[in-house]
Amino acid sequence: MEPAEFTSTPITTDRGHVRLPLPFDPRERWGKKPRHYVEGTIAGTPFAGSVGSAGGTAFLVLSAAFRKQAGSPPGTRSPCASCRGQGEQLSR
Repeated sequence: MEPAEFTSTPITTDRGHVRLPLPFDPRERWGKKPRHYVEGTIAGTPFAGSVGSAGGTAFLVLSAAFRKQAGSPPGTRSPCASCRGQGEQLSR
């Protein structure tokens, strides 16, 4: 599986959650699974989590602790490099 490299803008939901939309369908990229676990970097900061989905959009949830560590406030375009599905070797 090839790591996905992309740029996306974090958005804040009505409930205050910050999401980084994925510009691709993880099912097409990494295969159909009940849940896609990923790891990689966002804005140069290590990230691990799972892909969420709402309204037909796949996204990564960016916790407050992660955003503080990354120094990436909502609305800032963030590069996500080496984001890959679970079970694949992370290339750095």
